[in-house]
Amino acid sequence: MTRADKKNEQPICTVKLDRFTLTAAGSPPKQISGFKRVKGFRPRPQGKIPTYSRVQTFCSTSNSARLSLQYKPVMPWLEDLRFTLIADDNDGLTLDQVESVLAQCSRHKPSMVELACDFGRGSVVNRRFVLQHAKFGKSQRRNDRGGGTNLRYGSRKSPKLVRAYDKEAVACFRVELEIHSPLLRKYGIGTGFELGRLAGMLVPAHFQFVGVRWDKLRVYLAKKFGQQEGERIVEEARERAESSVHTATRYLSRRGVANVHRFVSPLRLNRRLQKAIQCWAKKFPVDEEMVVKTK
Repeated sequence: MTRADKKNEQPICTVKLDRFTLTAAGSPPKQISGFKRVKGFRPRPQGKIPTYSRVQTFCSTSNSARLSLQYKPVMPWLEDLRFTLIADDNDGLTLDQVESVLAQCSRHKPSMVELACDFGRGSVVNRRFVLQHAKFGKSQRRNDRGGGTNLRYGSRKSPKLVRAYDKEAVACFRVELEIHSPLLRKYGIGTGFELGRLAGMLVPAHFQFVGVRWDKLRVYLAKKFGQQEGERIVEEARERAESSVHTATRYLSRRGVANVHRFVSPLRLNRRLQKAIQCWAKKFPVDEEMVVKTK
């Protein structure tokens, strides 16, 4: 490959800020820099507990990003305002768009951050690869959610929710990490000026690709169960690993393999993933001065 080819080579993975939700005190702003107001309305009740009685929607003046502003809280424990930014598919949310919203708040608190990890068509990452190799911390796959070919791990009530699906709009396979407030608090991310700190916290703790060390596992099982029984367990585990690494490790645990994770090792692809997250974080540098002012 020539230097020119390397320069034009598309990255295996790109990371974007796809959604961002924050709550704040105060009155709803009449104007927000970089956005134009589309409409205001009374939302239909959703869920068992009503939240806000009014909504204003905005669209970006530079791309297709959108902003939803909920205000007039119904329940007394809710903050005055809740902003939800939704990214343009190609650009993701930009620093300017986020800071335009933060500028409306004397104090605020992030409640949800969603990062989209996009793997191009030329990469090995697809639905089957995610099933066979992806681990999202302790989050387990939800067979009752997702639908069709979409994959889903965790839930809205857990520290994070993961979705994995084919994203035709940007010709990639997308893995979305929806990070909720308990996880944000755990890592000390208390303002929108600290989003870049997520770069060092997600891989490998909450997202990584792994493979089973079959040779090491085979030796262990032969010593513990004997050659014949050990080999049978390996083959059963291999068969399950074809459909899901989670299924294979659960099977091994049930068969009496202690600390199954010692037989699982990270793939080199994690380096590319981590590099992509770090590249994204450079676009959202931590502003220590604003962190102090807005906390």
